[in-house]
Amino acid sequence: MRTVLFALLLVPSLVSADALPTRTLEPVVRVSEDIIYVTDKKGNDWAVITSCKIQPTEVTEFTVRSRKLQKGTSIRLSKDLICEVRNLSLV
Repeated sequence: MRTVLFALLLVPSLVSADALPTRTLEPVVRVSEDIIYVTDKKGNDWAVITSCKIQPTEVTEFTVRSRKLQKGTSIRLSKDLICEVRNLSLV
């Protein structure tokens, strides 16, 4: 019974995670204005809201120097375009 209760309390905290490990991300990203959509290896889609307006044609790379995406992390989208993560949520 204690294990079931622990699992029920743990699941909501995983869904509303404040950080997403970069090693679990698939190499494909989708871009729309200020949101980048990424998929993790479990098939979950995540919306990464950034601090800058993005045109899909401007994006040539997706580089994160940190081990996880979280609020405040910098993302390099091209040679001259670096954005900061404002929010991260499960879609």
